[in-house]
Amino acid sequence: MNSETLKMRRGSYRLDNGKSSSFSGDVNASYTRNFDRHFVSANIGAFASESSYSAYVNRAEGFPNNQAADITFARQYAEGTRACRSLIP
Repeated sequence: MNSETLKMRRGSYRLDNGKSSSFSGDVNASYTRNFDRHFVSANIGAFASESSYSAYVNRAEGFPNNQAADITFARQYAEGTRACRSLIP
């Protein structure tokens, strides 16, 4: 690699942003009763669940010096990457 290529790839930075949400629930009921020689039992149940996740990952390289501590100072996306959004259900 020549010196210009090395300057373009100097340093790296990874910035992750994400969000998550979750919902969960559980309802149960039970009933029992004795009638002389008879026994009655009843059960009712329910369950609900929901989950989602969304993530943004940015990787960049090519910083002018080691004092540039922000991704906006990068010259380019990291080699082998590009701008994208990842949705993970």
